Amino acid sequence: MCCAVCVDAQTRTTLWEGSKTFDSTWPSITIPTSEFATAKVGDKIIVTVDKADNSKPYSRPSGFSDI
Repeated sequence: MCCAVCVDAQTRTTLWEGSKTFDSTWPSITIPTSEFATAKVGDKIIVTVDKADNSKPYSRPSGFSDI
C-alpha cells in the first residue's frame, strides 16, 4: 500500500505520494458539487490506494479553475 493524494478517485491521477498538511500557503479551491469532501487549513488529506498511477499526465478535471 502507498499513500497518494489524487485529483480524483476515478482516474487516480497522482499529484504526489506521501503525506501533506493543508496550510495557508495552499490556494483556495472551490469544488462545485456536494459529493466531494472539503478541506480547511490544518487538515491532512491522505488517500490510500493499492498502486499510484503515474502513467497518465495530469489534466485538470472540469469544474476546477486557476486562482
